[in-house]
Amino acid sequence: DWSSVESYLENANGRGNQGVFRIFSEYPGNGISIPQFLIDQGVVVTELPYGNQTAWTPDYKNTLLRQALEATIAELGMEYDGDERVAYLELGLLGVWGEWHNFGQSAYEASATVHGEILQAYEDAFSTTKLLTRYPRGASEGLRANHNRAVGYHDDSFTWNTLGTDPW
Repeated sequence: DWSSVESYLENANGRGNQGVFRIFSEYPGNGISIPQFLIDQGVVVTELPYGNQTAWTPDYKNTLLRQALEATIAELGMEYDGDERVAYLELGLLGVWGEWHNFGQSAYEASATVHGEILQAYEDAFSTTKLLTRYPRGASEGLRANHNRAVGYHDDSFTWNTLGTDPW
């Protein structure tokens, strides 16, 4: 059901703009974000404190979850690759807010192997629409591990940090 994405893209398009979006599997304060059928089939979801909110983190080691994420990416690509309403797609699905990290809860982060699988799934599904990720991780950790991928990098905090409000 892409109705929420469609509504967002139509709204942006109606204003003469393109949209940027990312899909998440966990979002603090938003309850459990993965489909119930995955939980019913054994995907464990762990309740974790995240600031003053709760994050419900799925077990990224679970094969069924990984297959579902890859199938979602393939469907997303069939639906939106080359869609002129999309400026670019932010790679999500892993980590808090779809940012590919579980800051402060690293034991629950997706492994480098899972990052690599998901990166590959996005590259396989999107040949026209540009892709961005916050962290260039994959089969081997490190910022240069995926320098040859057809994926751009961005920082969600870029504007905020540029304005000088961050003490670090």
